[in-house]
Amino acid sequence: MSTRSYSSPTRERAAADTRAGILATALRLFEEAGYAGTSMAEIAAAAGVSVNTIYSSVGNKTQVLLALLSDASDDERIDASLDGARSERSPAESIAIVSAGTRAVFESHSWALGALYDNGASRPEFARAIEQAEARYRGRLDSVATHLDQTGGLLPGVGVERAGDILWFYFGFRPWRELHQSGWSWDDAQEWLARQATAALVGAAG
Repeated sequence: MSTRSYSSPTRERAAADTRAGILATALRLFEEAGYAGTSMAEIAAAAGVSVNTIYSSVGNKTQVLLALLSDASDDERIDASLDGARSERSPAESIAIVSAGTRAVFESHSWALGALYDNGASRPEFARAIEQAEARYRGRLDSVATHLDQTGGLLPGVGVERAGDILWFYFGFRPWRELHQSGWSWDDAQEWLARQATAALVGAAG
């Protein structure tokens, strides 16, 4: 007699909730004690699960951190803000939407992104994850550059490729991190980056 696999929606939701709880707990502990200073046993105890459950749901500690990066790079607010930017006819407003949306994401995930950059030079798996995340995000910004070009909003001599470079320069992962580490508030960083990108892409008038 043949057997068939059975997938229970309730079971899948429970598994997703368990995974989300583990990641949220790990992030809190990492923020409090650091990545190196947090053990899998501590994550399991704080999350109310066994260590084996963490392994089966997410993986080892490295994979937990990589999962936090994945959540950051796949945050739905990124696509929502870029969709808003691509539907806006005012070039300056498109850029302001990108600045606000990316700020929300980087503010929410600043620890995970920072930890990965800090460890990227010594951990090849982190470096690869960062490279892949940056490539996906840069591709999204390139679509905004195309939109700005199609609306005729770019300064003379600033084509799509250069516009994509400028958007990445101001709204990539690193600018937000550098400003935040330098003591800038998220509000100040958002306003300044939007203003500088607008001047570089469409001129002071926007």
